[in-house]
Amino acid sequence: CRESDSIFIVEGYMDVLAMHQAGFQNAVATLGTGLTEDHIRILKGFCRRFYLLYDSDDAGIKATEKIVGILARENVEARVVTLPPGFDPDSFLRERSPEEFKTQVGRSRGVMDFLIESAIAKHDLSVDGKIRILSELETPLSSIDDGMQRSLFTRVLSERLDINESFLLEKIRSLKKENRSGRGLIGKAREPGIDARFLSGESGIRLEQKLVAMMLQFPAMIPRVEEERIVDFFTDPILKSIARKILDYNGDPADIVSELITSIDDDLQESMIAQLALDEEEWSEPGCMKLISQFQRRLLHRQHKPLINRIKAAEDSNNESLLEELLKERQSQSGKKESSSL
Repeated sequence: CRESDSIFIVEGYMDVLAMHQAGFQNAVATLGTGLTEDHIRILKGFCRRFYLLYDSDDAGIKATEKIVGILARENVEARVVTLPPGFDPDSFLRERSPEEFKTQVGRSRGVMDFLIESAIAKHDLSVDGKIRILSELETPLSSIDDGMQRSLFTRVLSERLDINESFLLEKIRSLKKENRSGRGLIGKAREPGIDARFLSGESGIRLEQKLVAMMLQFPAMIPRVEEERIVDFFTDPILKSIARKILDYNGDPADIVSELITSIDDDLQESMIAQLALDEEEWSEPGCMKLISQFQRRLLHRQHKPLINRIKAAEDSNNESLLEELLKERQSQSGKKESSSL
């Protein structure tokens, strides 16, 4: 380690044995556990350059995301060595030569560069892809304490995605402040950019949120939403404003998310649209109709609630004449509901 000022960090004992047999004596294995701050502090006493050889699947990428902040705090140079698909260090060194392994090491990337390129390869550079990339990389970026490093990586990401750097920096700073203050609901991760009311447990707001997500992701239902005048009965003013903008949109449905974000001069609404466009849901016409019906039933209950309260008060006061009048009114409303549903 000290001679080369570097160390290879692999996952299993077969990997580390294969590397030692191939002449790479500066190799250690985490043996099924994640790389911790204590591990890094011990190892940096021997060298300053770390080569990570994790699998390039989702699990390996997640493991790399978790240690970005620790590596930055400990001020070590960390690089990710990517092997061809289906290979780990053990199988690669059994089938290939040590020289070929060194070639792979020479192609290694810095940790954040690796995460950025992996996210781009996974999601592509479409508008929806960029939204998912930002969502995926906000947490590792915000875990970097050093402002200069965080700013440099944010600049690289903004250039790769061709988005406004200052807007991205502000989002990362906001998320970092939230992480430090510990705000958010117990047991629920706070979504960056999403207003806290969406996690409040209010079923009415959640329904409105899902309806907007449906309009963004399944635009074929927008005419039905407009026909049923669903948006007129939204209670959340921000969601109502976004929904009205969706109804007013006349362009290509495939571009609805990007066009709305570009046209809106409001950071909160931009963030909400981005997050709602990422809402993971398998949309179908029957499922959408069920959601619309659920909203309408809740609306009907809300409209009838004052009458129900008056009926209960008349019962409690034994006011039979008023009770009879109110029951007739409720029966009349029920009749209107049945005729409107025919």
